[in-house]
Amino acid sequence: MPITAIVDYNSGNLHSAHKSFEHVANQLRNERVIVSRNPKIINSADRIILPGVGAFADCKNGINGISGLFETLYERVIEKGKPFLGICVGHQMLATFGYEHGKKVKGLNWIEGNVISISTKHSKLKV
Repeated sequence: MPITAIVDYNSGNLHSAHKSFEHVANQLRNERVIVSRNPKIINSADRIILPGVGAFADCKNGINGISGLFETLYERVIEKGKPFLGICVGHQMLATFGYEHGKKVKGLNWIEGNVISISTKHSKLKV
């Protein structure tokens, strides 16, 4: 049975994401959707979902705060090419840097570029 893992790193509406993906998985195919922060479980998944709610820096710190999580995500997604979906800040963190609340925060750097406010003319950040 294929497994889709929703990554739990303390940033995201996990219950809603889990129920939504579980509903779709049950409608389309016999698939298991799990929520986990365990790198071993995420490593065994066929697909990975990285939700994110809140500040860019907090989300990045959440990933870095779980031993082996960044390395597992990198290996499975970048090196092995497993299907991946970033939602909200989980998608923004794919960039090189995020600029938010006056801070420049290093992202996952999987996609070259920066995440900046749409309205930069009023921002005090220099990009």
